[in-house]
Amino acid sequence: MSYGALMQMAIVALSKKAAALPHGLPSTVIRS
Repeated sequence: MSYGALMQMAIVALSKKAAALPHGLPSTVIRS
């Protein structure tokens, strides 16, 4: 598996976790 694919999976996982949290999280954390 390529590094880019691993990063994409990590971003998706973090986005799902962030979506489950109250929306006090800065959107820049999700985008970075």
